[in-house]
Amino acid sequence: MLNHIKKTPEYLQSIAAIWLILVALTIFAEVTFRNLGIFLGADQIVQNSVPAIVFLQVPFAIASGAMLRTTLIYDFFKSKGKQMFVWEGFSRNGKIEIPKDITVFEFESLYNLPNHLVEDGYKLVNTSWKPLYVVRSGNPDPNVLPLKWGPEKIYEWNMWKWETWYYKSPAYKKPIQLDRNKNVIGAQMCSWEQTDESEVPSLRKRLPSFVERIWNVDKKVEFDVFFEKVNKTDH
Repeated sequence: MLNHIKKTPEYLQSIAAIWLILVALTIFAEVTFRNLGIFLGADQIVQNSVPAIVFLQVPFAIASGAMLRTTLIYDFFKSKGKQMFVWEGFSRNGKIEIPKDITVFEFESLYNLPNHLVEDGYKLVNTSWKPLYVVRSGNPDPNVLPLKWGPEKIYEWNMWKWETWYYKSPAYKKPIQLDRNKNVIGAQMCSWEQTDESEVPSLRKRLPSFVERIWNVDKKVEFDVFFEKVNKTDH
């Protein structure tokens, strides 16, 4: 009996981990079946579940003297030989070490800088806020300004360069430019908060510039020459 009491924090942490997986599955199900008009109330479930999941882990944190950390999903995918990806969101100076075999989508250069992540041995996917984000196109609210940059600005970017519009980021006043590094394994353009009608028009002329910069990093033609070809093939 005493042994079970001592293990209570571990039991509670396991419940929290299982709860977290169920929440993730609920979100996945709602996104999958949304077009069928099936809504599971994922927003409310997440809002109510997060505090409970955190507090279920508090006894384990107190008993072990460690910070809260749920690694069940990471351990599961690693055991299956899968690669885990995370968005930049952890500090370089955090008390808990994030495994080096996790690939980081580096976007804001605020929580952790790309040069630091490379120095620390992480692999990165460049998702630089500026100019790789296309946000809020087609929003009818005049007070909601879109955040997006044109094809020429994207064409000036390279896979080892991070820039942002956010004034608190070190990359705001001066872009962070790295030397070519094998730890930067690729890049991604991100489209968020768009209306259905604006998705294709807002990406149509931007994606070619982006793709050219990651597929053809050694040979760069003048933008006007490149974009003339884009316009000729855009039917």
